[in-house]
This record gives sequence, C-alpha cells and structure tokens, in this order.
Amino acid sequence: MIIFPVENPTTTRLQWWERRRTWLSIWLASAGAAGGLALVSTLPGHRAWGLCALVGYLLAAGAAALMPRRGARTAAVVLAFVGAAAVPLFAFAALGVGQSEVGVIERSARLFVDTGSPYLADPTRVGDYNPYLPGMALFGLPRVLLGDDGRCAMVLGDARVWCAAVFVGCLAAGRTLLRPTSTSGRAPYGLLGTALVASPVVALSWSVSGVDLPLTGLTCLALAAAARGRSRTAGAALAVACALKWVIWPAL
Repeated sequence: MIIFPVENPTTTRLQWWERRRTWLSIWLASAGAAGGLALVSTLPGHRAWGLCALVGYLLAAGAAALMPRRGARTAAVVLAFVGAAAVPLFAFAALGVGQSEVGVIERSARLFVDTGSPYLADPTRVGDYNPYLPGMALFGLPRVLLGDDGRCAMVLGDARVWCAAVFVGCLAAGRTLLRPTSTSGRAPYGLLGTALVASPVVALSWSVSGVDLPLTGLTCLALAAAARGRSRTAGAALAVACALKWVIWPAL
C-alpha cells in the first residue's frame, strides 16, 4: 500500500502578519489617516508630515499588493518607515520645524546649564512655561553642546532624535528581556517593531514632537522587566520615566 503524505494545514496556513491583505489594509488605512491630517490640520508641521507620510504609506501599500510575497512585507514596512518616520524626523530637525515643546526642552537644558534650574523664574507667555519635570531637560543637552551651526548640528542636537533613540532602545531592551526560547510561529519582532514606529500614532509624534516617546518606551521596558520578575529593573525604568513627566505617575 502506498501512503501519500498529508500536508498539515497548521503549517501551511499563513499567520496574520504574513497575509498580503493584512499589510495592504494597514498601509491604506495609514494613508487615509495621513492624508486626512494634511487636509484638516492647521499646524504646518502636521500638514507637512501628513503629505510626506501619505507618499510613504501609498508606496508601502503598492509594495504589499504587487511585490512577490517573500519580500513584500519587509519592503512595505521599510517604505512606510522611511516616508512616515525617517525622512520627516531628519528633515524637520535639519530645518528646525517642530512643535513648541521641542524648543521648550532645548531651552530648559540651556537654562539648567546656565542657572541650575530648567525653569524660567517669571514666564510671561505660554511658550515660556515648562510643563515637564527636570529630567526632560537632559534631551535638550545635545543642543547646548552642539549648537545649531550647520545641518549636522541641527539634526544631532535636536531633542526629538534623542527621544526617538531612547524609545527604540527601550523597545529593544524589552525584547531582550522577553525573548522566547523558541521563535516557532512567532512574528518577527524587528519587522513588527518597525511597523509600529511607522504607524501614524507613533510616527507623527516621532517627527514633530517626540516628548512622549521616552515615557512610552520606559513604561514598556518596565512592564517587560516586571513580567520577568526583575523588580529592580522595572522600578528603575519607572523612576526615570517619573523624572521626565508627571503624567506617568499613575503607572506606579
């Protein structure tokens, strides 16, 4: 008797992150969000981000729909990340385009270096008020050290770049803590992490503001450490977050 091998449906069925329709839907929805923001926002930075991100998301949707399956997901995520996160961040930093909080952080760092306090003694305008805790001034220190003479200094001194770096570093550290012993049947973390950064919810803040990214990253790191029973690491991450902005205090 001849026995033919039976294909196991559980091994051939595509996971949700492998389906072409999933990625196409994600990038089309993201394009709609970016285009809508560009149309309705009154903030120049938001409109510029919306137009740039719209191009990236449409290219990502095209890659997800038309490229061979093997490379479609990666190409789509890279295109979305470049169009919605990388290009806007570095372009806005080089041109000095951003929300007022970027200037507030950088000014608070200068005040801290000059006076020992990140706060103005007598703020008279809304832009003079610093709503952040002293730790947030650390993200403005690169501007104090590098100044703003030249594009390279403009980019490397921008507080958003360092907020983004802390966010990515915390996500990577959290992944290290939670790394499973087996990767069978699991989504590639790097791909999904990059897609998360490229999503409109993260990419907009990443590009024009950045102040909430360190809080989010540190909170995720604290949760990952707590899940592994590393209470000291979790406490340290939350302590740093609590030194940046008071809104994180409920996490305690």
